[in-house]
Amino acid sequence: MAKLSPQELSLLNEILEMFKAFDAARHRLPGESIDWNFLAFHGFDANDSSEAKFSLHGGYHDSHRKMLPHYIRLLAAWRGCPDNKNLKRSDVLRIIQTARPTR
Repeated sequence: MAKLSPQELSLLNEILEMFKAFDAARHRLPGESIDWNFLAFHGFDANDSSEAKFSLHGGYHDSHRKMLPHYIRLLAAWRGCPDNKNLKRSDVLRIIQTARPTR
């Protein structure tokens, strides 16, 4: 099994922390018109060499598509929240808007 570098392990931990905050917000903001699927953790692509080690490290399921670029865009937006452990509706909507890829 490929070992995560200290930087990759730190990234993985931050990604998981972010998704815990999203899950807490989802429970705190029921009925809100928010695209929670966009903010869901889907695992990592076990067929992609750059992502497979993340999947193998934590036993996360195979997303069958590259997810790391999406998670990194979410992280960049999440880091900008004043209280990223207790997200407000406005924070969640801004994260979604900021992290959505432009076409």
